Amino acid sequence: MKLVFQAIICSIIIHVVYISSIIFVGYIKTRNYVPDIASSYESVEYLQNEVTFGVVFSPFFFLFTFVGVAAICGCILYFYKNWSLKQ
Repeated sequence: MKLVFQAIICSIIIHVVYISSIIFVGYIKTRNYVPDIASSYESVEYLQNEVTFGVVFSPFFFLFTFVGVAAICGCILYFYKNWSLKQ
């Protein structure tokens, strides 16, 4: 049971670091963006009525990645503990 709990904690940490890094990179890119207004008037195109940012995933996608990463972490922890006991 301890191994399962450790694998779940590892999965949570990996997901939090991954999502935080995506948000941080997006923030830095948005903060440093400088539009090129002079060249934007060279070609006139019709603009869309709606704008969407980002990607939409199914909630089950995060559940599957969470369980998958927990399983991988569990395997790594299991083999590491067996290897360290043999040493």
